[in-house]
Amino acid sequence: MNILGNNLTLILASAESAEELLPAFNGDAQFLRWSGYPSGMMSLSQVRDDIQETSELPGGTTWRIADREGGLIGVAETAFHPSANVGWIALLIIRREFQGRGYGREVAALLKDYLFSSSEVTELGLGVLVQNTPAQAFWESCGYVRNARHRDTHGNDCYVYRLPHPTVGV
Repeated sequence: MNILGNNLTLILASAESAEELLPAFNGDAQFLRWSGYPSGMMSLSQVRDDIQETSELPGGTTWRIADREGGLIGVAETAFHPSANVGWIALLIIRREFQGRGYGREVAALLKDYLFSSSEVTELGLGVLVQNTPAQAFWESCGYVRNARHRDTHGNDCYVYRLPHPTVGV
């Protein structure tokens, strides 16, 4: 399954795609340092493990983000977590050289539409590292609201953001 946008395509990816996706996972060294990778890079085996970990979640999906020519722009991961009622954006990395072109906003909208297409999903959630103020500003500009602070499954200090389904309570 692919999701087509105006300028981008989200393409289902598996652990077999890890080598191809390695530049996307390593597309933002500062984010990786904040995430606990001191060198600002993930190894191929770490990328495979990350993709595998995501695939084990209910509805866990890794997406290759490509431009119209098929060029690698970034990577995203989604799941239905912690329940079938919550669509979770587990990861969104736009490679540094492609940031500032509106790609992140387009991917966020595509993921929102995809996750809300499940009739069970009443809200979306995501976590943002507390030191990642650019990502906080980005998600807030997309309508997400910060509602908690906690440690993620990797021990990182994060803010949790939520976005209710636009038709819930209407």
